[in-house]
Amino acid sequence: SKHQLAVALAANVQVFFKHLFPIMPVLNDAEVLADALQFDELPFPRQAFILSLCAATRIQLKLDYVEECDDAHTSLNAHLGSPLTGEGLLSAAKRLRRQFDIVDNRGLDAVLTSFFLFAAHGNLDQHHHAWFYLNESMTVAFSLGLDNEATYFNLPKGERELRRRIFWLLFVTERYLIPLIVDMRGI
Repeated sequence: SKHQLAVALAANVQVFFKHLFPIMPVLNDAEVLADALQFDELPFPRQAFILSLCAATRIQLKLDYVEECDDAHTSLNAHLGSPLTGEGLLSAAKRLRRQFDIVDNRGLDAVLTSFFLFAAHGNLDQHHHAWFYLNESMTVAFSLGLDNEATYFNLPKGERELRRRIFWLLFVTERYLIPLIVDMRGI
């Protein structure tokens, strides 16, 4: 049911905040958790964000290898159109992203959706996909001016801090990965 899906997604969001938020402090926990609980009422870009966050969390923490699938997961599959596994959530997020134009929906959700798609693919050793989504995330971040302090001037303090954290997470991630990508290509 829709309620079971929302509860399952919220549980994955809580796992993110418990285990991954310390290394990726780029979200407002109360806001994301509330949105997960009303998943079906959200616009598609926000739904894609929630699904990508949950997918990256499950895949990075290898939750699908810890838990056994049960009947509750099966009933959720029909509503989501994918199994409630990391890879199933990843497929659902990407399917949902095809329902809207990312260029017309640029915002922090788009930046983070692409980042979490990168993280999910990276943890699945799908390096070409991962690199593509990291580049997409950086492109949207630059188009929003996250690299330019002047764009923060009229924003509330909390929003400025969040944008800085997102930018620096992307910057450090990309700088860390460039030597690995070059090495993979044998350049």
